[in-house]
Amino acid sequence: MAVDSSHGELPLRTYVALRDLIIRGRLAPGARVRESDVSERFGISRTPAREALMRLKQEGFVVEDPNSAKTRLRVAPLATDDVFELWSLIGSIEGQALARVDRRSSAQRARLANALAGINSRLIAADAARPRVADLVFDSQKEFHEHMVHALAGPRTRLLYDIIRPHVERYEWAHSTRMTAGLRTSTHEHEEVIERIRQGDGAAARIAIEAHWSKAAKRTAHVIGLIIDEAAAQPLTGARRGAAAAMMRRAATLTVFLFCGAPATEATAQPDVQPRSAVVETETLVQRADSLTRLERWPEARDAWRRVLAANPHLARGWYMLGTVERNSGNRASAIGAFAKYLEQGGAPPIERAFFGGNAPADVAYAVAGLHAAAGHQDSAAHWLQHSLELGLRNPFRIGRDSTLRGLWTDPRFARFAPRGRRAASKGGRPTLLFFGMRFAASTQGPMRTCARSRQLPTASLPISHRCPRELL
Repeated sequence: MAVDSSHGELPLRTYVALRDLIIRGRLAPGARVRESDVSERFGISRTPAREALMRLKQEGFVVEDPNSAKTRLRVAPLATDDVFELWSLIGSIEGQALARVDRRSSAQRARLANALAGINSRLIAADAARPRVADLVFDSQKEFHEHMVHALAGPRTRLLYDIIRPHVERYEWAHSTRMTAGLRTSTHEHEEVIERIRQGDGAAARIAIEAHWSKAAKRTAHVIGLIIDEAAAQPLTGARRGAAAAMMRRAATLTVFLFCGAPATEATAQPDVQPRSAVVETETLVQRADSLTRLERWPEARDAWRRVLAANPHLARGWYMLGTVERNSGNRASAIGAFAKYLEQGGAPPIERAFFGGNAPADVAYAVAGLHAAAGHQDSAAHWLQHSLELGLRNPFRIGRDSTLRGLWTDPRFARFAPRGRRAASKGGRPTLLFFGMRFAASTQGPMRTCARSRQLPTASLPISHRCPRELL
């Protein structure tokens, strides 16, 4: 499909792409968003980048850093109050749409109910799959609600819905990556709504969907609170002091759940507060594990992280750190197992990725591919590399710079990322270099090798500014 590169289209495309990165946690809450970075990432000038950021600011996805004298934009922090406000709004809008279901014929209602039942079945399957892919769960849940509203709502209701929905999705994504109890409660509530649609009872359908969102608000707010508290409990650094300050207000209530809180058996249950001694003991274990990791005392660090995970096997960061320690120790199989558990947990919460860096699910899947490739397991390496691309691997052209993955460069799925640099014979016996699509004629005269463009001009005849740096050769 051709890309419209007109100035009027670029800000919209950039805005949509950035908004999706924020919604799916690729840009974590509190992360700095620079105009220059946006321009470079999307290959656009600063004007459309600035317009996209201003629109995100108007809609509340990015905010100005209150602790900076200059205008600096950061991704808006998460807040549990937002959950209750947004869930109330989205529930009312969907209820308004469902109230119109009795205006549809029985055949239309049956088709809609069957379509929603199919989407709900896919959601149940994605939620039960292991490893659990958060993107599939998120997309299925989003499809269920959007299909229902767009099939029943009027144009103005759909307009309001499309404005609110992206803000809801941001919290739904964070919730889907962290929840441990599964979505069976939500899918059961979906089934009740589907039955009311099939019956054509608009009033009952409206009550059912509003009750669903009311209960979901409590479940989501609980998980968002844990995410906020985990970030607040981490040591503050200058880079994240301002972003973390707004989150500190809730740290006292649920900090106990940072490392040792057991997941609730029911989706709506609240955590039991552990004794103060248990909190101190578990925090001490984590601090010791962190310290041993920084000192690169790998055997002791491995044992320390295993003790942490014995206390809380649902701590995604613990599995990531254990995998890192095992990889640095040369234990490929153990590292792969730990990283797989990390991905099974849904990866680190989005807010955590900005502070630990490089441990987004796509990056971890890429690391697992490298471990398999180093062990000679090319099929497994290809599987995990493809999985990392599906999860949104940043800068996929790193594949072509990673010699560990050399065996996959000929795979049709990854050939576009493979390096195109190779030497070939040229006229007069002088070597030429094909480097990322540009031909160079190399010369070894003088203390430093230089190269001439493909016109085969003598190197000495070129100005210094037209000579290629030594690194290219």
